[in-house]
Amino acid sequence: LGRSLGRLPTQSLGRLPIHVEYKDVFPQWRPKDLKEVVPQLDDDGLDLLARLLMYDPAQRISAKQALQHPYFHDLDVEFCSNV
Repeated sequence: LGRSLGRLPTQSLGRLPIHVEYKDVFPQWRPKDLKEVVPQLDDDGLDLLARLLMYDPAQRISAKQALQHPYFHDLDVEFCSNV
């Protein structure tokens, strides 16, 4: 995850729900463009994934919000309710 999103921002440490032992010696990965990581996703899929993969939980999209995301707008709701 860190290789794709880059290094955890130090300002996010206090807002994480669990204790994280953070060391400055961790690799200094730069974030990658998610299009390189999952090239098969369209723009809506990439936007949803980026919102789900936020380090800071306060900035992360909720499950309810995610289900309302345009990525799912063409989903056949009747089909899914029968699965």
